Amino acid sequence: MYLRLRTSYDDEYLIFNKLLDQNQQYLLLLSNILMNDPHEQEKITAITRKFDQIHVILRLLDAYDSNEFQRLIYPLNVNIRDKDIDSVIAAFDKMLIDTLETAGLIVAGQHTEAKELFEYERFKGVRNQWINFSKYILMRVDRYLAKLIDKPSYASVDLEELEERFNKITLNVMVCIWSIFILSTKRTRLYSQQKKRPLMKMRFSRLVIS
Repeated sequence: MYLRLRTSYDDEYLIFNKLLDQNQQYLLLLSNILMNDPHEQEKITAITRKFDQIHVILRLLDAYDSNEFQRLIYPLNVNIRDKDIDSVIAAFDKMLIDTLETAGLIVAGQHTEAKELFEYERFKGVRNQWINFSKYILMRVDRYLAKLIDKPSYASVDLEELEERFNKITLNVMVCIWSIFILSTKRTRLYSQQKKRPLMKMRFSRLVIS
């Protein structure tokens, strides 16, 4: 199963985590999925998606440390072992909320689920010190917008080609792509105003891993 997970391109979030060398996802998957598990694919999607979510949130809130993150994975690994999907999601959320409360980034007892964290005030001043992660976020923005407007883009290719491109592409290229999207959005907004049509709003919580 490990070999299949490492070489498969069937699940989007499995590849997203792989792009950032977050190999702890495989430990969690092997801990949770049973032999001949009838819910194997659903569990792969749920676990890799929640892994991506907590990892990205911690980085965006400047609460990520690779060694500390590794220490968080081990108890999570125990807590999700052989559990159903609802229990897995709850365990991920609890780990994230507890971590942010301990770091003083959210008020204790105010949140119970990761989705409650997506507020403009909390993320408006995000900063990042990892170039590869900046490249990742720009790639996700590019891929999301391409899907939203149903147009091809550099990051809208199949997952195998996306991995190859991500490993080769420079940050400068991604900045250029992002600049093009900003320009396109401004032009679309101007056109919408001229036509007196409301412009579709994009929720940040959808963009960054719901």
